[in-house]
Amino acid sequence: EKSSERIVALLRESPLATIAEMAMNLGLSTRAIEKQLVKLKDSGQVKRVGPDSSGRWEVKAEVKEPVKTDHVTNHVTDHVTDPVTPEVTPEVVVEEGSGKTSGKTSGKTSGKTTQKIIALIAANGQITIPEMAAQLGVTERSVERNIQKLRDAGAIRRIRFAKGGVWEVVE
Repeated sequence: EKSSERIVALLRESPLATIAEMAMNLGLSTRAIEKQLVKLKDSGQVKRVGPDSSGRWEVKAEVKEPVKTDHVTNHVTDHVTDPVTPEVTPEVVVEEGSGKTSGKTSGKTSGKTTQKIIALIAANGQITIPEMAAQLGVTERSVERNIQKLRDAGAIRRIRFAKGGVWEVVE
């Protein structure tokens, strides 16, 4: 997978990622990330919104059109132009601090994430939210939201709140 593709994938998951975080997560230098971001911005694939210190990245939606083949010879004849059939990866834009997104989610990821959070807590009750986010490859806010769902469902609880507390999986 190309560096630019890996950067786009990371920005889809973490629109608030800094260049240093991208470099660390992808095993590249900050200069390599900067060069790829210039190319991605020039091609219109990514866009920086807001100031450098508190802004976010927007990744443009990709349209993948199915290929039409000649059923007799099985040769590609043209791309299908029916606007209903292309698969579209939705563009999700996270507004800083608002907690709102412009894209819809299916809720499937949340279930998987909650199960992963339970597994992390079972393995290490002292794990922090930032550590969970880093290990799961999601934002801290996503972990907080999923933890709240698990708490509401009675699946986990926090013993000795705040700093120095311990997570516990309720059997």
